[in-house]
Amino acid sequence: MSDREVSVIVVTYNQEGTIARALDSILAQECDFDFEIIVGEDGSSDGTREICCDYALRYPERIRLLPEAPNKGVVDNYFDCLAVCRGEFVADCAGDDYWPCQERMQSQRDFLRSNPSDVAVMSDWRIVENGASVLSSQTERYRKYACRSEGGEMMRRVMGAVNDFPLLSAMMFRRGVLKDVMACRGVDSVRRREWGCEDLPVIVALSSRGPFGYLPVEATAYVVGESTVSNSRSEGALFDFYVKAATCLVDLIRIYSVDPDSVRGNLDSKISYLAGLASSAFTPERYARLRMLAEEWPAAVPVKARLRLAFMRFRR
Repeated sequence: MSDREVSVIVVTYNQEGTIARALDSILAQECDFDFEIIVGEDGSSDGTREICCDYALRYPERIRLLPEAPNKGVVDNYFDCLAVCRGEFVADCAGDDYWPCQERMQSQRDFLRSNPSDVAVMSDWRIVENGASVLSSQTERYRKYACRSEGGEMMRRVMGAVNDFPLLSAMMFRRGVLKDVMACRGVDSVRRREWGCEDLPVIVALSSRGPFGYLPVEATAYVVGESTVSNSRSEGALFDFYVKAATCLVDLIRIYSVDPDSVRGNLDSKISYLAGLASSAFTPERYARLRMLAEEWPAAVPVKARLRLAFMRFRR
């Protein structure tokens, strides 16, 4: 048995205005067991690290701050944190989000204790944007996650998600299950820097081993900010971000032998979107990247995407 029942991963970069709120919300959790907070501060250029150091000094029995290092990106930051976790269960919180419910950790841990066959438990999250907020379970596109899901069902849902991807930070999962998948399939079945994301491969890996339970708790306040990459107004930056996600999807389809037809909506959406971005923010490098991806695409490339690729060929 681990000396800590739950490990909470906090990844943060240039979030000096919000990181204290995130840490305070975790420290305020009311629970009858021990937990730890693993903070991955990713080479911020503002005062984020100084704030994290202050918290680590004030709460040495609770907070462990990863050693200072050059910026390494969200994938390496997240999995470096995971590698030093000691808890049986793992949850996470981004440095610009926070946990609004003080019973979240206790409730999710108790659920997993009472449901040993579930690899993880999903809860609700509050989406906060421009001063307004809405609960995920009250929105049409996320309502499908407000219930227990078998592993295969969850895998198809997340790999087929276009604009309705669930929030990993609203979940708690069994560290041993993820560790076992990485041992059996290889670390690179879950952790690859070129994928640019940690949530999709983690959820897919877990879903390959069992069901996800559901607990109607408001687990996380997800704050949508204009500075995030996915909200960038630069079409070039968006292409560079989403081409990694598309590559991740293609690779996971192969790793887990998923039928492409079961996630075709997401496949078609991603390749078409990328073709439009690459056409608007054309560079020979982006064209080459998209062309290579299209050749590996496990389904017929949509007509509009093929036409854009043909047009871009003459712009090289």
